[in-house]
Amino acid sequence: MEGQKSIGRISTLQGLTVNLHITRHCNFHCGYCFAVYREIKDLPITAWKLIIQKLTVAGVGKINFAGGEPLLFQGLGSLIEATSEAGLITSLVTNGKLITREWCAQYLRWLNIIAISLDSFDRKVQHDLGRDNDPDVPQMVVDRIAMIREIAKSFGHKIYVKLNMVVTSQNAHEDPTPGLLLIHPNRVKIFQVTRVEGENEGTYDGLAISRQQFDAYVDRVRQGLSGCKETVLAPETEEDLHESYLVIGPDGSFRDKRAGQNLVGSSLIEASVEDALSSLFSEDDLVRIGLGMAKRGGIYSVTGA
Repeated sequence: MEGQKSIGRISTLQGLTVNLHITRHCNFHCGYCFAVYREIKDLPITAWKLIIQKLTVAGVGKINFAGGEPLLFQGLGSLIEATSEAGLITSLVTNGKLITREWCAQYLRWLNIIAISLDSFDRKVQHDLGRDNDPDVPQMVVDRIAMIREIAKSFGHKIYVKLNMVVTSQNAHEDPTPGLLLIHPNRVKIFQVTRVEGENEGTYDGLAISRQQFDAYVDRVRQGLSGCKETVLAPETEEDLHESYLVIGPDGSFRDKRAGQNLVGSSLIEASVEDALSSLFSEDDLVRIGLGMAKRGGIYSVTGA
């Protein structure tokens, strides 16, 4: 991109997290979703392994596998294993529906962090948001987390459990802490619904909330969890979501979603990490993203989880 500075030094990525949206396909239909990636075909597993290898050399500290629903990508477990063996922290964001005992028994040992998305413990709200036709998604999530912990414990593996919640006009009035206290996640990530051009602009207006509504929701959760020392609360505003993430889309290209835009950089299949980044970001941009990541609490240890 004309006018952008060359990255010039790979150390800019040292220890940071990169989010790999490895598929656009999903078994849920969340109205607020900002990772739709319309008309993009999935890359083969060999391409993703190449990208992971390049990111490892660039000094990335953690890779977060997301989607879509990443468990719909055949070969996900193999990618997690390869990433772990390369010495990186591995993380998975899933709606939980497709997690099985068999998958956990084979691949959980390679996973450091698992985040399951659940926006409400109210069945109707979950359904109205497009989160599956199953009326009992909240109970499904509770059961999946219990199963994950049980299997991890059976072979002495420590797994850091997160719950991801998006606050919209449908659930901004709620207090989810009774359900959270039942699950006792290591971390609760609360997102303010955000608009991204080309992804969710058609549904965003009906789900948007003010910063005041978001802060009130977070305050309720913080108060409800005040006696729960093992759970970290991590709220993220629209600005945090736009300004503090490094995202690679299902086509293997970096995405710039700052200020709600959706710009596409060079593909990491052909380009080096430096060239792919410099097609979208200046070095100052990357420093700001890294600082934003740290400010929102996105760089943390999972030791002892």
